[in-house]
Amino acid sequence: MDGTIEIDSAGTLDYHTGELPDPRMIKHALKRGYKLESRARQFNPNNDFEYFDYIVTMDDDNHNKITSLTKRKNTKTKF
Repeated sequence: MDGTIEIDSAGTLDYHTGELPDPRMIKHALKRGYKLESRARQFNPNNDFEYFDYIVTMDDDNHNKITSLTKRKNTKTKF
């Protein structure tokens, strides 16, 4: 392991899928040395539960939506 940490973000709904980050976010990220070029995507339970070690949700509504998508007991420990 080289110490690299991969962080990704995904929404529970698809209405921003494919869009760039908000211009204000891009501006403030650049001020701090971050270049945001990724496009919005929707959470994919078929891949994301397996690929990521941790899944962090921002509120109870998103947490409930994501946990309702898991069918395997071991994925619940990622929250």
